[in-house]
Amino acid sequence: MTRRATPLIGGVLASSLLFLSGPAGAEPPFFATCGRIDALTVPAAPAAGSITIGGRVVALSARDRIPSVPLVGTLGCLNQTVTTSGPALVLLGMPSHVCGFAFVLDAIPGISPARIDISAGPNLRIILLAAPGLEPPGPQAALACFATGIDSAGRATAVRTLTSAPLPAPAVTTLPSTSTPRESEMLSLPGVALVLAGALLLLSYRLNVRAGVST
Repeated sequence: MTRRATPLIGGVLASSLLFLSGPAGAEPPFFATCGRIDALTVPAAPAAGSITIGGRVVALSARDRIPSVPLVGTLGCLNQTVTTSGPALVLLGMPSHVCGFAFVLDAIPGISPARIDISAGPNLRIILLAAPGLEPPGPQAALACFATGIDSAGRATAVRTLTSAPLPAPAVTTLPSTSTPRESEMLSLPGVALVLAGALLLLSYRLNVRAGVST
């Protein structure tokens, strides 16, 4: 388990550095749809196609990237990528566990159980339903890893919290500064990135220790 978790955590670290160093984008976030693939009609120009994944039906176009192999009954994630001709959907395998920046979204009585909003990489953001009995991290942002599964409707769920740690707050300095607000913000970003890097390495170490104990 930890051999797969370590690259995931490395990917989250890379995404955090990109997030902290780059300007904020105006594009709204895209949430990947993960779960069981129940139906698939591969598009063939000029006819469109469709996929039923995670309990949702999504239209497909000829520019979307869908593997030409049997997929019905398997688990996947329908994500968005950017190509030279514009945004396109791409079908990925659904990971057995996922690590990243996590936020807990409260349950909506009669509509939806509690959910986990998790950013697992620079271009992968997923909403996982909280499985019954899940012990999620606190309501604040956290760095966490979850084992994943599906519910009876084929929707992706977080079935177990593997490890979690609160998101570290950036250090506050009282030293006077003569730089502009934008310069001060940019100067503080490397320190924040180093703090996040330490927290992610700690998560990786905990997973390795757990694996050593269980083997």
